[in-house]
Amino acid sequence: MDLNLFISLLVRTISLGTPIALVGLGEGFSQKAGPLNLGIIGYLSLGAYVSWVMAYRLQNPWIATIMAMLAAGLLAAFVAFLVVTLNLSQIVVGVGVAFFAEGLVCLLTFIAWPNYLIPTSFNVGVFRTAGIPILREIPFIGEVLFGHHLFVYLMVGIAFLLHYIVNKTKFGLKLRAVGESTAASDAMGINVARIRYIVIIVSGMLCGLAASYMTLVRARAYVLGITGGVGFLALAAIVLGAWKSPRIVLAALLFGFVRSLHFLGQAQRWINIPSEVWQMLPYIVAIIVLMISSIRIGAEAPPELARTYIREDEA
Repeated sequence: MDLNLFISLLVRTISLGTPIALVGLGEGFSQKAGPLNLGIIGYLSLGAYVSWVMAYRLQNPWIATIMAMLAAGLLAAFVAFLVVTLNLSQIVVGVGVAFFAEGLVCLLTFIAWPNYLIPTSFNVGVFRTAGIPILREIPFIGEVLFGHHLFVYLMVGIAFLLHYIVNKTKFGLKLRAVGESTAASDAMGINVARIRYIVIIVSGMLCGLAASYMTLVRARAYVLGITGGVGFLALAAIVLGAWKSPRIVLAALLFGFVRSLHFLGQAQRWINIPSEVWQMLPYIVAIIVLMISSIRIGAEAPPELARTYIREDEA
């Protein structure tokens, strides 16, 4: 393998791992307080659609990104209402919202662009430049570490911020307490509902940010299903990362590396392996990772994960 191909592999690893990391960070933050937020798949689909529509209408990718985050956050707030206020099953609501959002996006896409004649990046205000000036000119290191869009460095900042919040702040202490024992936290006067609303909405907004990155930065295009698979890989990254933000990022980069092998295989023309095999390889790795990690999931996972909490006076 020549140096340029190796550099391209590393760049693609970070690029493909970034949206997985953003979704994983948000969902991991949510799971620390108990909610299993399977609606992330729907948040991603809605965020991708809104980011592309707003970028097309307003020709401003930053505003489009904010709108995508708000749309995904609003859908997450609806999920929070269902699972926190109405005490519905987190798994049933998550799966239902995912299917609902997918169908809604298909409908809205057809309404906006009949016959799915979606505008290309030439007519849409996508992000055009990337990289840190001067630093990106450094041989090898510059292209690998400093040639990315601001979203990548924002993802790293978010990882450290969430890690600090969970482990070093009073809010983080309450969040972990809720994830350890919801009933005991409630008895101590912690507002369980408020904490769970916050973490679910944050998870949704980070999904919107990840979706915007995928459409306006990386692909600079929009098609139905563009975010497919990212949500599932993010869930696997959370388990592999043991619900710790820095580890979740490393796990996401691992899946980004596996996904980038498709590019490497095509470039090297390895043993005529069909492209479909390369495409399903990340999910095979995810299954293997989950099988290996299942031994310690019980010790690492928050005890209240996916459990519906109903106060005694409401039962």
